[in-house]
Amino acid sequence: MSKQMDKLKAGGFFTIEHYRDGKLLDVWEAQNIVTNEGLNYLLNAALANGSQTTSHYIGLFKSDYTPSSGDTLAAPGFTEAVPVTDYDEAARQIWDHADGGAASQQITNGSGTGATKATFNLAASNTIFGAFLCSVASGSVGVLVASSRFSAGRAVVDNDQLVITYTIQAASS
Repeated sequence: MSKQMDKLKAGGFFTIEHYRDGKLLDVWEAQNIVTNEGLNYLLNAALANGSQTTSHYIGLFKSDYTPSSGDTLAAPGFTEAVPVTDYDEAARQIWDHADGGAASQQITNGSGTGATKATFNLAASNTIFGAFLCSVASGSVGVLVASSRFSAGRAVVDNDQLVITYTIQAASS
């Protein structure tokens, strides 16, 4: 006899605001995938006494790549936009979800007291194709939790600003 079980779904989306000279040029959302590495991390940290990372970071990528569930931070498949070279900040930007935790089965850095959106000040003309959430501010030893390819590459120039909100959700289906 086979057992039927409810399914747990995890996913999310990035909301990106693109500014030039202080003026909002565009706002868009990009659905993401939660990687197998990210799903294992979430289950281990929550239910299997696995180690938990208390800070997570948003990064950008500049290759025309569609993320896959098998991507890892060590082998993401995309080419990351490089801190200091492609944007002014010295590292990936913190995903500051200072809202106190999950509410209504979601967590975001876009709302809540003290929550801060991740801000990237672009340092060069480039095309940004996507964003990702991971467990380390720099390097490839960590967990790639989620990633998303934008519907189209976004042309940016020096001094443009990308302001990013990330929301992750879980639901029983």
